[in-house]
Amino acid sequence: MELVPFVCDATLAMLSSEDGALAVCRALAMGTAKNRKSAAKELRGHVLEVATHETGHMVLVQLMNVTDDTVRLRGPGACVCVTGSHADLH
Repeated sequence: MELVPFVCDATLAMLSSEDGALAVCRALAMGTAKNRKSAAKELRGHVLEVATHETGHMVLVQLMNVTDDTVRLRGPGACVCVTGSHADLH
């Protein structure tokens, strides 16, 4: 549990391997809202790259699954804008 903040802060760097992406997914599930916000901030500007990455897309899906405040994932500066039944990448 002590490693969760560090993993969330290193989200972008860890996405290049399957083990790293799985570790980030687990950290997002175990972490606090503050940890998830940190991971989402790190993904800003890189969403298209992460969404099309071989293992990185898992982290985006997990972030949307565990984030209880969907407003945080919308709006200006957000990494993912969820509308209706699909997600628009920014």
